[in-house]
Amino acid sequence: MQHRRALKQTPWSKQQMSDIDNNEDSLMHDFDYERAQSMLEETYNTDAAPGCWGYYSFSDAPAGMCGGGMGGFTWFKDEQSLITFVEGALPHIASTWLDYDALAAPFAEFGEQLRADWQSLNDVLLDTNILLKGWEQILWMGSFKELTYGESAFACELRAWFREFIFDDDVDGDKPETFSSEPLPEEIWEHFSQEMYNRGL
Repeated sequence: MQHRRALKQTPWSKQQMSDIDNNEDSLMHDFDYERAQSMLEETYNTDAAPGCWGYYSFSDAPAGMCGGGMGGFTWFKDEQSLITFVEGALPHIASTWLDYDALAAPFAEFGEQLRADWQSLNDVLLDTNILLKGWEQILWMGSFKELTYGESAFACELRAWFREFIFDDDVDGDKPETFSSEPLPEEIWEHFSQEMYNRGL
């Protein structure tokens, strides 16, 4: 099952809502809620497959608030959709727990950094996770294909996990002490895409 989110209006108190209404400088006044909702709905209809881009994250909220480290993937039809979501909808979703005005400008900058050069990804994720601490942490971001052959620690660990997950003693013989993180052949990509949702659950 894919990692899903519910996009909803931030549950602020009446005093907080009044503060926003009275603060003409609040960036929430410029937020396009309907566009963010549309972007979120796209993730409902997008599963892992060649050509798709996405990210893997886990809840950093307290265990009593649906946190406790549960993780999952969120997928988009292409790179542009992912970046647009990160710089637009993600800060609003996070504002359920965090301050939107403190997130909007940095996340817009993160989007520009990724459009310019994905080599900056590690720095972007580091800064992102500092801002999202207490709500969510993002461990990986990129393309589905990168997970099948990339050299990042997350991709290598995921491939090794997948090989262990599908290992069958009756068919494959003795279980090895470690499982290979070598690139996956294309003929098992579909199986890989179906099973990766079990990761982190």
